[in-house]
Amino acid sequence: MANTLTITKSYTDGDVLLEADLDNIRNDVETFLNTTKLNDDNIKTGGIGTTSIADDAVTTVKILDANITTAKIADANVTTVKVLDSNITTAKIADANVTTAKIADNNVTRAKLEAVGVQNSNSSGSFSTTSTSFVDITNLSVTITTSGRPVIIGLKSFDTNESRVVCNGSTSPSGTIQLLQDSTTIGTYRYGSDATEVLQPANIYHIDEPTAGTYTYKFQAKISTGGTTFSVLNYKMFAYEL
Repeated sequence: MANTLTITKSYTDGDVLLEADLDNIRNDVETFLNTTKLNDDNIKTGGIGTTSIADDAVTTVKILDANITTAKIADANVTTVKVLDSNITTAKIADANVTTAKIADNNVTRAKLEAVGVQNSNSSGSFSTTSTSFVDITNLSVTITTSGRPVIIGLKSFDTNESRVVCNGSTSPSGTIQLLQDSTTIGTYRYGSDATEVLQPANIYHIDEPTAGTYTYKFQAKISTGGTTFSVLNYKMFAYEL
């Protein structure tokens, strides 16, 4: 309900204005301004304009919680000092929006990198061949899914088994090992020249540079000269992405 200032005394020409009448008017005005005061019903819509509010006169306590909307904040007006430390959460960062320029040099630690993909084969056991065409070496095959970084492939010894590559033959025995990525040959290694020569394939460390994807790497072997037995004994194959 609106608060109304009411002067109950009215006059006509010639009426006597008494002190009590003035006091009543004064009291009505003082009561209205000092006690009753204004409420929402006494201010018409748009009745108080911006120019009626003194500069710096709207204090924080005069603004209801959650009553400053996005539309009331001018573009580019939330500065760094207005954001508390540690208050930008992951959910507030759009996907794919942390660019390289935003990461200081030497600040991506190994712990923050994707786990390196490593694959190991089972043992070749006592593999031997007398084939003049390439055949798969028992178990020396691994499949790895890469992110596009280089991949190292090689052979390794393990536990207490003796690992050997052996060419047995009466006259200049020799054999060849090849490395394949899927069906493509990416490395070829020749062994042998002297009778009953024992060769260590520790030098078979191949670096492949595939695009991101899933690949199967494997080793094959064949003899290079007739009358030769070519053996790959107790090796495991490995592949890992750098």
